[in-house]
Amino acid sequence: MPLERLAVAQVNPVAGRCLDFFRFRPYLLCAALGLQAGTTLMSRNERHVVPHGDDWAVKAPNADRVSAILPTQQDAIDRARNILRNDGGGELVIHRPDGSIRDSDTVPPGNDPFPPPG
Repeated sequence: MPLERLAVAQVNPVAGRCLDFFRFRPYLLCAALGLQAGTTLMSRNERHVVPHGDDWAVKAPNADRVSAILPTQQDAIDRARNILRNDGGGELVIHRPDGSIRDSDTVPPGNDPFPPPG
């Protein structure tokens, strides 16, 4: 495959998956990069606040287990913000009780100076 054909390929930052933008054949770009099709090139740091029975949970995408279970949605939102802040910032996605997305918010990284002063 000529390299000019690969010039139209781009990385989709939302899905974080490699694709051949022109032909919609992800295996072409991945093969050129020596990766398997569907390989995640970059992943966003995000947490979802989702209903969990009568409670609310903080969950990372594609995680098997939840990070935290809290009694109110606001408590779960606060916990998710704290997790994201401590992990260098990221995207907070808040769901409604029916599971649909209500809102999303970008959380900046916390103030952790490196190297530490002194």
